[in-house]
Amino acid sequence: AAWLGMLAAELWYAAYWVVTQSVRWSPVRRRPFIDRLAARYGERLPCVDIFVCTADPHSEPPSLVISTVLSLMAYNYPAEKISVYLSDDGGSVLTFYALWEASLFAKHWIPFCKRYNIEPRSPAAYFSESDGHQDLCSPKEWSLIREMYEDMTERIDTAVLSGKISEEVKANHKGFHEWDQENTSKNHQPIV
Repeated sequence: AAWLGMLAAELWYAAYWVVTQSVRWSPVRRRPFIDRLAARYGERLPCVDIFVCTADPHSEPPSLVISTVLSLMAYNYPAEKISVYLSDDGGSVLTFYALWEASLFAKHWIPFCKRYNIEPRSPAAYFSESDGHQDLCSPKEWSLIREMYEDMTERIDTAVLSGKISEEVKANHKGFHEWDQENTSKNHQPIV
């Protein structure tokens, strides 16, 4: 008889707990008002560090990784308060080459995004859905930026398919000298 009393008490407390917990659940849905962010915080915006991680240039194409990095760099956020880092766990020279190519393209892409308030900021997404985007700027400028992006991705994809960087390109940046025959994806020093 005592166990029946304990069972009834347990069932009562279980039912009570379910009812009280369901009343306490009150999901909060937050929606940022990006246009009001700068007006509200002004110069007090916090510094932001963003890490993009990649490991293998064959399973994560460097051209898409670079498109992610470019979109982050083009955020509508004060440039002195945002830092974007690319972590390549595989230590691939192909990813470094793609980042080098992106740094050259970024000199054109980021001012283009800021000047015309381009959305989406990823060049891959922007040019893949570019129907109607040409009217934001002159067709000549839009075509020039698109051609520069396509040339950059073609060079990166060609390097990934061949699996190596040309000696001519390696001579243009001292960072390429960090890779030698002893460095592998599992044994490499950090390259910053």
